[in-house]
Amino acid sequence: MRLTAFTSAISIAFLAGVNAVSIERRDGTNSQWTFYNPGSSATACGPVIEGGAFAVAIDPTQYNSGSNCFKTITLKSGGKSTQATVLDECVTCPPGGLDLTVPLFEFFQPISTGIIHGNWSFN
Repeated sequence: MRLTAFTSAISIAFLAGVNAVSIERRDGTNSQWTFYNPGSSATACGPVIEGGAFAVAIDPTQYNSGSNCFKTITLKSGGKSTQATVLDECVTCPPGGLDLTVPLFEFFQPISTGIIHGNWSFN
């Protein structure tokens, strides 16, 4: 009887741990940021991104079938910090990488920089 109760307790603890891992969101530390112009097409999250919006596309793992759409993130790079909204999926981004709208990228660096690195986290 004791062995069965012990085994059940271990099984429950293990399953609880597995569930916690499966829903964990990862943030980006020293992640690669590029820029893109979403144009007038609908995004992976649905809406068209307006001209000067501070919006990002996140890598497929973070996109997670859209579960992180419309979430706000904080981005930090080069002594600057701002917030943006997740509105798209970046299928070419590395894990933790982001594609920033042009106005957001230009907040941190000129477009001619091409790629920047920074930290970001979900709010």
